[in-house]
Amino acid sequence: MKKIIFSLCLCLLPSLSVGQELFTVDDIRIMHEAGVKIQFDANSPLQVLPADTAPGDLLKVELLNFSDASLRRIPPWLKRFTNLRRLDLSKNGLDADSDLLEALQAMPKLDVLNLSDNPLFEGEAAAQSLAPVWQTLSNLGELYLSGTQGAAKNFGSLAPLTSLRILDLSKNRIGNEVSALELNKLAGLEELNLSDNGISTFPGTELPVRNLRLLDLSLNNLREIPYVEMNDLLIWHLQNQKNNPVRLDDDYGDTFALKEIKKLSCDRGSYLPDRLKKHLESLAQERLREQRREACAQRGCDDDGAITDAATGMKFVYIPAGCFEMGSADGEEGHENDEGPVHEVCVDGFWMSKYEVTQGQWQKIMGGNPANFQKGENYPVEQVSWDDAQGFIKKLNSGTGKYRLPTEAEWEYACRANGSGKYCGGDELDAAAWHDGNSGGKAANAFGLHDMSGNVWEWCADWYGEKYYASSPKDNPQGPDSGVHRVLRGGGFFGSSQNCRAVDRFGDSPEFRVGLIGFPLQ
Repeated sequence: MKKIIFSLCLCLLPSLSVGQELFTVDDIRIMHEAGVKIQFDANSPLQVLPADTAPGDLLKVELLNFSDASLRRIPPWLKRFTNLRRLDLSKNGLDADSDLLEALQAMPKLDVLNLSDNPLFEGEAAAQSLAPVWQTLSNLGELYLSGTQGAAKNFGSLAPLTSLRILDLSKNRIGNEVSALELNKLAGLEELNLSDNGISTFPGTELPVRNLRLLDLSLNNLREIPYVEMNDLLIWHLQNQKNNPVRLDDDYGDTFALKEIKKLSCDRGSYLPDRLKKHLESLAQERLREQRREACAQRGCDDDGAITDAATGMKFVYIPAGCFEMGSADGEEGHENDEGPVHEVCVDGFWMSKYEVTQGQWQKIMGGNPANFQKGENYPVEQVSWDDAQGFIKKLNSGTGKYRLPTEAEWEYACRANGSGKYCGGDELDAAAWHDGNSGGKAANAFGLHDMSGNVWEWCADWYGEKYYASSPKDNPQGPDSGVHRVLRGGGFFGSSQNCRAVDRFGDSPEFRVGLIGFPLQ
């Protein structure tokens, strides 16, 4: 109701005349009731404008936050905030009319401007342009225009913004007209987001490459990435191209190319020069070692960075928190319907068993051996149902800790280990997976986990949902709330290479037992 009152009252505000205060008591009341957040300077707290604020004090305000305030037009008194350093008008219903331009032109001290998620150039406003205000905002350091439905002509040349450090133009309609923005004249730009703009030609020479630290070109239509010297670039996002995967020019493999790069995100199957690929893998391993050192400092680890369960002797390694692209895309080799759509998933850090639970470990806890292939205590226990695994976990937890099965998302994240290989350990099945043999005989993946592809199928905690990926949450997904089957992953020694893929999904009854199914622990 307050937001409705706010909108109605705007049209009743009196016009200013000579001698009147810049702000009135009514102005302050309206802003207070609308929940407008202000900050007087960098050292004061962000707060809803107090109802008892003195009108003269508003001239000192440096930050004004109107985000998600149901604004559909600019309040007439906004242009009176001439001392503003930061203005947030995001997530409203504003268009780029003369009132907006007039208000912005009255704020020459602005350092941060956020107009994201407004239909600035929708419908009748499609011909409008923000270009007239840039000359006034030469002090602007951060500009956020994501999701404003703008084409290059709507933004115009950004060359006057000589102080700009961060620019977000994502989710717009710029296409292959990046040159019209004259971004290459922004010598101080450090972060640039052009994701989801329908760009099909890499705009290399049109980019401000000298000091750029972060470049996001994800969710476009790129394929070929010609060489451009970007020696200061730290983070480069090229994932989720509609024409995936991308191919980087071989010159990016030069010793001095991308010499500062720390992270490069691209779709599975993308081509990276060998030297660049090895460099990124080395960085990922160093990050993993550092994260494990921190985790081990809290838990205590052996020389291999593992902790050992006292009751079973089972070793666990730390899997650091992170995000990845889960599933497979249409057209990807081996793709099945339940593996899509590809979607970003983020998981918290966790500890996971280096190997599948063995027959010897099962016997220590349960007292018997249900395995069909009883060839030794180091072989994986199999012929256990999901319910059997829960019984093992319940008994183990009564004495030593809080173990559980990994979720399906945790399983695939641990399997991929920051890589894009087809299997849990790379693209060579024979190097990563047993078709026949005992646990741990094959090379570990980059996280130090064995036998996630092949050996025995592995139960996960989730219910299986064929179409679950279409509605899966991004953070720590737990699977459907209910179902008939539980998730099985990884394939087995008697399975096909198709089943051993990192993305392959299967499900069966929680009571189902066969000599091809075991489980890991988290």
